[in-house]
Amino acid sequence: MRQYGVHIHRVLFIALVGLFLGGAATAQPISVQLDGRSINFDQPPASIDGRLLVPLRGIFEALSADVLYDAATRSIKATKGSTIVQLQLGSRTALIDGRTVYLDVPADTVGGRTMVPLRFVSEALGADVKWNGATRTVLINSGTTAVDNGNNNNNNNNNNQSAGAPKLERVVHNGTAPLESGDVLEVIVYGEPGATAKFEIIGHTQAINLPEVSSGRYQTRYTIPNGLQVQRGVLLATLSKNGRESAQEADRQITVRAGGNSNNNNAAGWQSYPVANSTVNAIRPQLTVTFPEAVQAGTTRLYVDGIDFSQQAQLSGNQLVWNPQYDLAVGRHQAQVRATGTSGRTLDYQWAYTIDPNAAGTGGALAVSELRPNNGQAVSTTRPQIGAMFNGNISNVTLTVDNVDVTNMQGIQRYPNGLIWTPTYDIQAGRHRVKVVGTDSANRQVTQQWNFTIADGTNPVNPGTTYLTVSNISNGTLVPPVFNVQGSAQAGRQVNVVVEYTPDNLLEVITGQTRQISQSTLVGSNGRFDLQINASAIKAGQNLRVTISDGGVSPSQVFTVRRQ
Repeated sequence: MRQYGVHIHRVLFIALVGLFLGGAATAQPISVQLDGRSINFDQPPASIDGRLLVPLRGIFEALSADVLYDAATRSIKATKGSTIVQLQLGSRTALIDGRTVYLDVPADTVGGRTMVPLRFVSEALGADVKWNGATRTVLINSGTTAVDNGNNNNNNNNNNQSAGAPKLERVVHNGTAPLESGDVLEVIVYGEPGATAKFEIIGHTQAINLPEVSSGRYQTRYTIPNGLQVQRGVLLATLSKNGRESAQEADRQITVRAGGNSNNNNAAGWQSYPVANSTVNAIRPQLTVTFPEAVQAGTTRLYVDGIDFSQQAQLSGNQLVWNPQYDLAVGRHQAQVRATGTSGRTLDYQWAYTIDPNAAGTGGALAVSELRPNNGQAVSTTRPQIGAMFNGNISNVTLTVDNVDVTNMQGIQRYPNGLIWTPTYDIQAGRHRVKVVGTDSANRQVTQQWNFTIADGTNPVNPGTTYLTVSNISNGTLVPPVFNVQGSAQAGRQVNVVVEYTPDNLLEVITGQTRQISQSTLVGSNGRFDLQINASAIKAGQNLRVTISDGGVSPSQVFTVRRQ
């Protein structure tokens, strides 16, 4: 039997969330109890990517921890007795008494509140967390962490498998020695037949499918791509069936060393920025990838730290560009692009880069390295982040918006290499002009002027106005077995997606005995949502009716699409 490492929080959380999401979208709200008493948060618990998040200050203070938040670095530090817990918004890593642990969902800002993963925080501070499915209640015991001795039938189901979840017996791989790019990692999972199997190297890759090669045996061969570097990583496998999921770590950890062409960013015609293994000082660096050949439209995929940003990226010719819509965490980041070339071959490239706001610029002259919003960009919020970052540290900076000096206004965040202003009031729709002037310690000065637009009606504030829009599907869209529903809605609202289909595959109006797939998520602070739907159980060619709603705030959006 394997020994659980620091990644146990992810495995336990996946088992718990399998129960969280088992009910319909209209089920009663989730409540939280600490030592038998209810905790009332100023914002209710939120489900993001299937994980439960709660307001930072409410849960830390309920567990008698002292909390400090550093807005400049977007970092959180909680202290309880001799235990110190440190997190950073947007980061999938955290520190517990200096020891690195991994989160499968980062702390984030939702509806104006800083939200953190409940199970990780509770267990990091020495609490025991259980789930009561009948009452949809999270039960926290702040005393000594309970040890499962096998007498608790609700929590003794193969350690990490929720009731009704598919049985996952064993995870093995051939990574007994350090791997390099071009090597083949073979992964085998044994478990219940007829499930959907995936694996990932936590914090380094996105989920990778494992085909079922025989009854209950799932297997694949994964070629290590250029740029992937892993030091004693954890391989996590999951089995999903009937809306339930089980997860298990492999016995052996994985190490992937930099090798082959991983440090040559121009190998085989690839070019990227940030350059592989480089350090940049922008905390929202524009990511640019040039493919070695022209690519087929609609085939490009972009992942950063395992998160799919394909819908936000823009393809022009054989170059893909992505502008982050939030601050990336300081530290190392993994990026990957995939596409199908016009020659028909699969193009796949991975690399890593580091963000350090105090890093020196790459050129001799002081220059602006990042604008917010980008020049000419149309934004959907009336309180956008406005400012600039430079390629080196600055000693003095001024920022004006529509000829008004906002340098010392409330909402200003100062960095060694820049200045960002988040308005504390709504800015009117229309075109706005920004100017920034920065000076470094050598008295070198740079001035940058640019424009952005607040789109009229994209961020309504009047009751009864439509908030919900869907951006990536419409009537007649052909959808793959696993597809995403993306769009915008009021920040902090819950968006529900219901996919209906019938065995009869009736066109136009779907009638008869219908079956459903239901998923929900919470709209982020940027007003965007992105929800993945697994329709692999539906036959190719089937007609699906997709209904997207935001709890009655806006009219529901309904589309009839076809499964590829």
